Amino acid sequence: MITNFISLNPADTLAKAVNLVLSGSQKDFPVVDNGRLAGMVKKNDLMLALSRGDINEYVGNVMNTNIQSTSPDELLNRAIGLLHNKEFNTIPVVISGALRYVNHRIPNRAA
Repeated sequence: MITNFISLNPADTLAKAVNLVLSGSQKDFPVVDNGRLAGMVKKNDLMLALSRGDINEYVGNVMNTNIQSTSPDELLNRAIGLLHNKEFNTIPVVISGALRYVNHRIPNRAA
Protein backbone atom coordinates (compact mmCIF):
# COMPACT_ATOMS: atom_id res chain seq x y z
CA MET A 1 0.00 0.00 0.00
CA ILE A 2 1.15 3.49 -0.80
CA THR A 3 0.61 6.10 1.87
CA ASN A 4 2.27 9.05 0.13
CA PHE A 5 0.00 9.89 -2.80
CA ILE A 6 -1.68 12.96 -4.22
CA SER A 7 -5.44 13.30 -4.36
CA LEU A 8 -7.59 15.81 -6.18
CA ASN A 9 -10.77 17.62 -5.24
CA PRO A 10 -13.81 17.74 -7.57
CA ALA A 11 -13.37 21.53 -7.76
CA ASP A 12 -9.76 21.25 -9.00
CA THR A 13 -9.21 21.99 -12.67
CA LEU A 14 -7.81 19.69 -15.31
CA ALA A 15 -4.86 22.08 -15.51
CA LYS A 16 -3.89 21.14 -11.95
CA ALA A 17 -4.29 17.43 -12.69
CA VAL A 18 -2.14 17.67 -15.83
CA ASN A 19 0.58 19.52 -13.91
CA LEU A 20 0.58 16.73 -11.33
CA VAL A 21 0.88 14.04 -14.02
CA LEU A 22 3.75 15.88 -15.68
CA SER A 23 5.60 16.57 -12.43
CA GLY A 24 5.58 13.07 -10.96
CA SER A 25 5.11 9.38 -11.47
CA GLN A 26 1.49 9.17 -10.32
CA LYS A 27 -0.96 8.60 -13.19
CA ASP A 28 -4.25 7.80 -11.43
CA PHE A 29 -5.64 10.23 -8.88
CA PRO A 30 -8.24 9.57 -6.21
CA VAL A 31 -10.75 12.40 -6.00
CA VAL A 32 -11.67 13.27 -2.42
CA ASP A 33 -14.54 15.52 -1.35
CA ASN A 34 -14.88 16.46 2.33
CA GLY A 35 -12.56 13.59 3.33
CA ARG A 36 -14.57 10.99 1.41
CA LEU A 37 -13.58 9.17 -1.75
CA ALA A 38 -15.71 10.63 -4.57
CA GLY A 39 -14.07 9.06 -7.63
CA MET A 40 -10.89 8.49 -9.62
CA VAL A 41 -9.26 10.21 -12.56
CA LYS A 42 -6.88 8.33 -14.85
CA LYS A 43 -4.28 9.91 -17.08
CA ASN A 44 -6.22 8.67 -20.13
CA ASP A 45 -9.40 10.34 -18.83
CA LEU A 46 -7.48 13.60 -18.51
CA MET A 47 -6.12 13.36 -22.04
CA LEU A 48 -9.57 12.61 -23.46
CA ALA A 49 -11.14 15.54 -21.60
CA LEU A 50 -8.32 17.86 -22.70
CA SER A 51 -8.80 16.81 -26.32
CA ARG A 52 -12.28 18.30 -26.04
CA GLY A 53 -10.65 21.62 -25.34
CA ASP A 54 -11.16 23.05 -21.85
CA ILE A 55 -8.20 22.91 -19.49
CA ASN A 56 -10.29 24.81 -16.93
CA GLU A 57 -12.89 22.01 -16.78
CA TYR A 58 -13.45 20.69 -13.26
CA VAL A 59 -12.10 17.30 -12.21
CA GLY A 60 -15.53 16.49 -10.79
CA ASN A 61 -16.97 16.61 -14.32
CA VAL A 62 -14.54 14.02 -15.71
CA MET A 63 -13.87 11.72 -12.76
CA ASN A 64 -15.07 8.13 -12.79
CA THR A 65 -17.45 7.47 -9.91
CA ASN A 66 -17.93 3.80 -10.76
CA ILE A 67 -14.85 2.59 -8.91
CA GLN A 68 -13.97 -0.31 -6.66
CA SER A 69 -12.26 0.22 -3.34
CA THR A 70 -10.97 -2.11 -0.68
CA SER A 71 -10.24 -1.91 3.04
CA PRO A 72 -7.21 -3.02 5.06
CA ASP A 73 -9.12 -5.93 6.57
CA GLU A 74 -10.08 -7.48 3.21
CA LEU A 75 -8.12 -10.39 1.87
CA LEU A 76 -5.11 -9.54 -0.26
CA ASN A 77 -6.43 -11.82 -3.01
CA ARG A 78 -9.45 -9.53 -3.47
CA ALA A 79 -7.28 -6.42 -3.87
CA ILE A 80 -5.02 -8.23 -6.33
CA GLY A 81 -8.09 -9.39 -8.25
CA LEU A 82 -9.39 -5.82 -8.44
CA LEU A 83 -6.08 -4.60 -9.81
CA HIS A 84 -6.02 -7.30 -12.48
CA ASN A 85 -9.69 -7.20 -13.48
CA LYS A 86 -10.47 -3.49 -13.47
CA GLU A 87 -9.50 -0.65 -15.72
CA PHE A 88 -7.60 1.22 -13.00
CA ASN A 89 -3.98 0.71 -12.03
CA THR A 90 -4.82 2.08 -8.59
CA ILE A 91 -7.32 0.76 -6.05
CA PRO A 92 -8.26 3.09 -3.16
CA VAL A 93 -8.08 1.70 0.37
CA VAL A 94 -10.88 3.17 2.44
CA ILE A 95 -11.39 3.11 6.21
CA SER A 96 -14.83 4.22 7.45
CA GLY A 97 -15.47 5.96 4.13
CA ALA A 98 -12.25 7.98 4.22
CA LEU A 99 -9.39 7.41 1.77
CA ARG A 100 -6.25 6.28 3.60
CA TYR A 101 -3.99 4.46 1.14
CA VAL A 102 -3.83 3.31 -2.44
CA ASN A 103 -2.76 -0.01 -3.92
CA HIS A 104 -0.94 0.40 -7.19
CA ARG A 105 -0.38 -2.19 -9.89
CA ILE A 106 3.14 -2.37 -11.23
CA PRO A 107 2.98 -2.80 -15.02
CA ASN A 108 4.47 -5.92 -16.56
CA ARG A 109 7.71 -5.14 -18.32
CA ALA A 110 9.17 -7.11 -21.18
CA ALA A 111 12.50 -8.72 -20.39
